Order: sequence, then structure tokens, then C-alpha cells
Amino acid sequence: MLEYNDDCDSNVPVRIEFPCPVTAIDLGGNHCSALSEKGELYLWGYNNEDQLGPYPRVQDHPRVLTLSEKVEKAALGCFHSAALTTGGHLFLCCHK
Repeated sequence: MLEYNDDCDSNVPVRIEFPCPVTAIDLGGNHCSALSEKGELYLWGYNNEDQLGPYPRVQDHPRVLTLSEKVEKAALGCFHSAALTTGGHLFLCCHK
């Protein structure tokens, strides 16, 4: 996976800080997600197929996916990220 910071070039686990508690995580092919208790979906990793949304090709720090609703569940695949909102809507980030 990606180096989270300059001190992460080892096999020692590194704590990733979030502004509020994380309730769920998921792993894709080369990207990760964390769902906060506030319903925010954080994504980071490689974005070679737009699986992180409209961001640069590499995100080495978690970034909130901006949506109009709170996220209830998330699922990641090799080249996509899916978010199910509390309103029952499905948002998908992937190559078009």
C-alpha cells in the first residue's frame, strides 16, 4: 500500500489520525476507506481509475469524499468505491 508519511517506510503499523471515531473500514485493490461516526467517508490510496473521486492520482492521506448526504456503508473493489447513504442513495466512484 502507500506510504502514509515519511516515517512509514517499514513493516511497523502506523496510526492514522481522524477528526472523529471511525466505525468501519474497507480495502480495495490499491485504496482504503474509513467511515466516521459522523457519516463521512474518507478515502486514500491510488486513484488511477477515479475510485477516490475527483482527486489527484495518489492520495497518501485520507480525504473526505464530498457527498450531499451522510454515508451509512461503503464497499471498495479493485477499481471502484461505493457509498450507501442514510437516505438510501448509492454513489459510485469509478472510471467512466
